[in-house]
Amino acid sequence: MILLLLILILLFVIGCFSTGPNSSETTESSVSKDQKVSVGSVSENGTDKYGVPLPLDESNGVYVADGLAYVADYMTGLSVFDISDKSNPIKISELNLSGDGMDVFVSGKFAYVTCGYSGLQIIDISDIKNMKVLSSFKAEDSSLDYAARLYVKDNIVFLADSVGGFKIIDASIPDAPEIISKFGSTYQGSIEDVIVYGNNAFLADYRAGFIVVDITDLKNPRLVSETRTTGMAKGLCRTETGQTKTPYVLVVDYRGIQVIDISDISKPVIAGSYEDLKNAESITASGSNAFVADYNLGVVQLDITEITKPVFVQSFDTGKTNDVFLYEGYIFAASDKDFSSFKIE
Repeated sequence: MILLLLILILLFVIGCFSTGPNSSETTESSVSKDQKVSVGSVSENGTDKYGVPLPLDESNGVYVADGLAYVADYMTGLSVFDISDKSNPIKISELNLSGDGMDVFVSGKFAYVTCGYSGLQIIDISDIKNMKVLSSFKAEDSSLDYAARLYVKDNIVFLADSVGGFKIIDASIPDAPEIISKFGSTYQGSIEDVIVYGNNAFLADYRAGFIVVDITDLKNPRLVSETRTTGMAKGLCRTETGQTKTPYVLVVDYRGIQVIDISDISKPVIAGSYEDLKNAESITASGSNAFVADYNLGVVQLDITEITKPVFVQSFDTGKTNDVFLYEGYIFAASDKDFSSFKIE
């Protein structure tokens, strides 16, 4: 009996040591960037505790310039492809960046990459095979910001932040970017995409819909109008149609597209829609065609000859697609299949 009791005590002591608080710790250097999320922060819809999509091993943004395609992806950061043969892109360079590569915009000898909680990173691409980070810009408390998509004009970065709102950043000194101003949406952040035309910034707000901001005075961006859409706005593009060149903005709104007449930007009007998408992420348009990156459907081509009534043309199996870019008659798509291209017939 005494012997049995001693054995039980010994087993209890061994169990305590083997299940101590340090037994399941993983050092940061031993996990990949998409594994650095605590289990407690994951929600049922695949987002972290701030509502931001969790990083996956896939490409998220693409920009094409001067025969090269620049791809932002979660794992690598920035990859560059030679598209001399547009139907057969060849990777020629890559640069590992901190954070999650979300989007990329190229201007001159610089690439601007949004990296989620790691903010904006400015890359010197003058030597494409030896790219280097010049600077990064992020909030002191990174949990308050998630750099999503961007637009660059005249050394000014217009940044869509999924958590921190719309930001205007002076990048005239690339190695020392400075905030000029910030515009929080009426629904506390959630800006998913931005394009700039003239003195106005057009914003896709995940909660509020379509927002127009006057940026004549960069230090004091001013709300011009807000148009509630039916779903969750993720991306947008501007286009013109007809002999009068009537301006429209196409907003991808989760399961559909809202066609918004912006002839009077103070009173935008939803003039039409398309409702057969599944999980739309971004959109681009040229002439009579629009192309949607849909996370469930791939790339969807629509005929927008009659712009208020988009018509389905065809879809392309590009995997879980996050972004599309139209360049010289080809569509370039960023997805979980990395990066793909195809000619528009």
